[in-house]
Amino acid sequence: GVRLSLDEAARIGLEKLMFGKPVGNEFGILTGTYRLIMKVKCFDQRDDVENVKMVIGGRVYGLLGTDTLGRDLAIGLMFGFPIALIIGIVSSLLTTMIGSMMGIVSGYMGGKIDMGIQRLCDILVNIPLLPILIFFTSILGSSAPKLIIILAVLIAFSWPGLAIVIRPMILQIKSGEFIEATIALGASKRRIIFKHIFPQVAPFIFAQMIFFTPSAILAEAALSFLGLGDPSIPTWGQILEYGFRCGALYLGYWWWVLPPGLLIVFSAITFVLIALGLEPVISPRLRRR
Repeated sequence: GVRLSLDEAARIGLEKLMFGKPVGNEFGILTGTYRLIMKVKCFDQRDDVENVKMVIGGRVYGLLGTDTLGRDLAIGLMFGFPIALIIGIVSSLLTTMIGSMMGIVSGYMGGKIDMGIQRLCDILVNIPLLPILIFFTSILGSSAPKLIIILAVLIAFSWPGLAIVIRPMILQIKSGEFIEATIALGASKRRIIFKHIFPQVAPFIFAQMIFFTPSAILAEAALSFLGLGDPSIPTWGQILEYGFRCGALYLGYWWWVLPPGLLIVFSAITFVLIALGLEPVISPRLRRR
């Protein structure tokens, strides 16, 4: 047999040590048909072993290689794209729906309803989002899917900001002469809100919905990077977290760290640019002549 030190064995590589033969000072590939025999010792009569597969990964596989478990990183990034969109769009859609309606009701109804909604908004808007996300995912993570918890917390603590911003807009619209004329004609409050007030703030609400989307994507990525995400769902944050846990950054595996990080950044920038592009539509004063 050939005796090798640990440094020499590491330099040669596991594949050549298992399926190679010494050729001078190097190891060459030993061609032929291999037969591997595996013995499994079970300690319980109910134990059953079947459909056993041995997967031997090469040095390079797929567009971005694989992780330590042999999973294709490029496939994981592609699977993470629709998940990121679902998280961002669902969260932003529900947040803007709740926030806009609460802001409209608060501004139009006034009185105790306005005071109650605004005090609730003041409480929720001053609670930091990331710590509360960490708290709820840690406490409720075993009783419910973590993705559902993340979405629920994002929606519950994000809508007050929009409600606070919309309220003064509603107060200004409410004092308009056309609203007073509509009230004088006997229109109901529901008709005034949905027929005359909501269409005027709808473009602003739509732009805010786009602004909320990247914040939800970044929040999920931050939680996954901290190890609090759902490990069964291949999100970009999960790929980053597992890469850092396996030392990809220290080993120089840039293809494991840069692509998911850049995708998170580019997706956030994309939605922000879309929202900025809609500003001239929302505010006619910004339109170029």
